[in-house]
Amino acid sequence: MMASLKESLAGPGFVILNAIRVLNIIAFLDIIAACAVMLVKISLLSSFFVFQATSHVMTAGVSIFLIISELPFFQNYFDHNWPLLGQDSGFITLALVMMILGVSMLGNLNTEATSQESLGLSFWQIVLSAGILAMIMSVINLAASFIFADSDIGVTARHVRMDGAVAPQKVVKRAGSQRSFQLSTDTLPKYSPNSKPRRQSSMLRFPVKTSGSMNADDTASSNIKSLLIFFAPIIVPRIINFYRSTRVALASRPASRALPPNASRALNVLFFATLFFFLLSLPVNPHAPSPNIFVLTRSRLNTPTDIVFNRLARHRLENALTDTDTLLRSKFTSLGARKVYLRFGPETLTGCQFCSLENINTYLLYYLPFHTLLPHLFHMVIVGLVTSAPFAGREAASWRNKFTMAGLALASLDTYIVSTYDPVQSASAAVRAGVSPPPSLYHQITLLRPLAFAIFDGICAFLIYVTATNRFFFTPPSQAEQVDQLVGSSLSALSGATAKLHAVNVARNAVVRDKVLKDRDDAYWRTVVADSAKVDGGDLSANVWEEEEVVRAMSQAMAGQGGVNLAKLGISAAEYVNGVTAGLDNDAELRES
Repeated sequence: MMASLKESLAGPGFVILNAIRVLNIIAFLDIIAACAVMLVKISLLSSFFVFQATSHVMTAGVSIFLIISELPFFQNYFDHNWPLLGQDSGFITLALVMMILGVSMLGNLNTEATSQESLGLSFWQIVLSAGILAMIMSVINLAASFIFADSDIGVTARHVRMDGAVAPQKVVKRAGSQRSFQLSTDTLPKYSPNSKPRRQSSMLRFPVKTSGSMNADDTASSNIKSLLIFFAPIIVPRIINFYRSTRVALASRPASRALPPNASRALNVLFFATLFFFLLSLPVNPHAPSPNIFVLTRSRLNTPTDIVFNRLARHRLENALTDTDTLLRSKFTSLGARKVYLRFGPETLTGCQFCSLENINTYLLYYLPFHTLLPHLFHMVIVGLVTSAPFAGREAASWRNKFTMAGLALASLDTYIVSTYDPVQSASAAVRAGVSPPPSLYHQITLLRPLAFAIFDGICAFLIYVTATNRFFFTPPSQAEQVDQLVGSSLSALSGATAKLHAVNVARNAVVRDKVLKDRDDAYWRTVVADSAKVDGGDLSANVWEEEEVVRAMSQAMAGQGGVNLAKLGISAAEYVNGVTAGLDNDAELRES
């Protein structure tokens, strides 16, 4: 029964302890959040608030330190400098510290500044949960320290958490490797025929399985498992949330629209930039770098200079070297010069006046500004133009920071490669052995750099297109942008109405001031009034309001049969009249006074 219980806990022990590790980190993060809340809500009534704030900062610092101790990255540091938090110790120290921190968190709630009324329900619950969670995890860690430990062979719960079922074998192996430095019962001879057995612990514990062969990759695999168990609860929910948010965004995005004019300008610029950089990446373009003479002549790195250039002359017109070849031949005197040629090209080797082979960095200073930094600067100008809001619109401007960071990362990578490349050490074994011609970094990177720019600009154009047409990465306008759009449309409508009213006023003014037009206007309105007052027989005793159909409709409306709410209509009419005539009484009083 006991053996089967040990076998059953061999595998789960590794998983359980790593799950406890994740919960420990969550508890410490909760304590840090609680300290931040109490720092923000600290009372300034007394001059001793500095010490209270310092205690919160120290508590947060201790929590951060313990989080680092739980991560599987600095094990050697804690083994040598903080042995109570190292692999040879259990979780007892960690449990005691967590208990102290939990009690401290709950004790902070006993002041008026940290009461529920002062902090608010949400912040108060954060502090409360930090204290309770720390105390619960303290008890769990204390229990795990005894359950998953075996003091007879020196296995601690931390060993099980790191190595799993092979922890006892690894502990015995480490102890055996140190026998030449220690005197123990295993190294001293036994003179008593009946040696006393080791003291058996009466403590109930569940050791893990100790059988099975050791593999060379046990440490690496256990570390990978530890990282997966630690990061999986953090990464997997984020991946699921990202997938769900992407589905929601795709389902709730607005209908696709035509490409806006501003975004169209940006795409046109990116199209020509992509085409330009792609043409520069072709080896047949007029500005392509000269071929690598080692590859062209099939020479090795240690081939004599005369042989290299005699072979090169066969590829020139009339089998004669050019002036540039002759100048390069004069510089091709040592292995260092050949490395400079492969790294920075022939122009840098022959054109730099202050460079010296004793200091290769002088060639780097000559090469970087015009051959590396200037192309990236030109490319960043294009990126800045196509992500400018006045030029490319709001959709393209939303990618400005991301495109800029990506462009700077590309420039940094290019600079790093040029600065650290060594033609011999970075080459293949065949090149170092003198079997194959050495490749030229200058020739390769001069063609790959514009190709990288073309790919970069193509990706930028795609992202701007799908964003501007609402196909993907749709971001609804912010409240400020909505207000700006509403104000803009209102101003446009008011401007149109003002222009029309001004035109009517000008036309009316012209009619009134002209005698002929004024007479025609008066005659028109007299005719309109006369027509409205006449009846069919020509009598003026009746008008349109006395017609039978009109009287019937008015009677139905007054009786409420026409679906017209007269009370509401009267209120609306009164509000309209009051709004139109607002301020007239004040103006009249001002005139009288």
